[in-house]
Amino acid sequence: TESLLERKYRQYSDKYWSNKTWAPSSLLFYVGFNKKIPKVAHHNLFFDTDFDKHAQDIYDNPKWPKDPLFYANFTSITNPKTAPKGYENGFFLIPIATNLEDNEAVRNEYFEVLISNKRRNFLPTIYSRAHLLSIQNPSSAEIDQWLSDQGFIEHSSLNFAPDSTPLIMEQLINKNLAMNYQELTNALDSYCTGKTDTFDLIKFFKELNLSLDEKVDAIILFLKNCLGITTDFYKANPMISSVNSESLDSRSISELIEEMIQFKVDLNKVPSLNEQIGLSHFIFKIQALFR
Repeated sequence: TESLLERKYRQYSDKYWSNKTWAPSSLLFYVGFNKKIPKVAHHNLFFDTDFDKHAQDIYDNPKWPKDPLFYANFTSITNPKTAPKGYENGFFLIPIATNLEDNEAVRNEYFEVLISNKRRNFLPTIYSRAHLLSIQNPSSAEIDQWLSDQGFIEHSSLNFAPDSTPLIMEQLINKNLAMNYQELTNALDSYCTGKTDTFDLIKFFKELNLSLDEKVDAIILFLKNCLGITTDFYKANPMISSVNSESLDSRSISELIEEMIQFKVDLNKVPSLNEQIGLSHFIFKIQALFR
């Protein structure tokens, strides 16, 4: 990190750092399983290969390990709410050296290594039960297919935020809130593109059957999605045309999100904060960002 600073501001010299041993990095997989996984606990260590050889591939001769040890965590074992009923939620961590060349092919190769048949004490058929999603977010077609498979035929990917997990989607559908995201996104995007004015948007929020806290969450979610699309972390969303047509300042969006999160904190401390004044304040700030 110090290499990013001018030398006069650095606390240590290059020689100091050259004599240090870097802590290992890691390759992480976040995986959903379409069935419960037997014979696993919340925390699982798979040290069934040569520990010394793996350590050498990290520290002595940095490279991708040929036969890695790994850690597996299944949160749904102790907290069933982290996965839909009958499903399992987990993540895998492989310790690796720093500064290795990384690409999609390498990640796919190591995912197959993790769940290969040689891990017989784990589950030989685990690969067939795993649903590996993109590090960004699954495509609209993948989400639509999942919704169809679950019997949610009245819903599509457009009903949900880009980073919504299947668990969140299922919860929103069961609470009859799935259409809220689309309605709120359309209203905010229409405002940001100048199709509606400030008075209309304030009126829209005032008439919503949501708490002030939920309304603030909705605006934060919209801004997070705009930020994700602007920084290429999320794919473009056809409902958010305001981002596609404008060059937004990601720092300004981040600062506004932080300000709104702080407002939520203050709201919990002082529930009597005026709703209309609070929302109007942020709506005018959104206008300044997009116009």
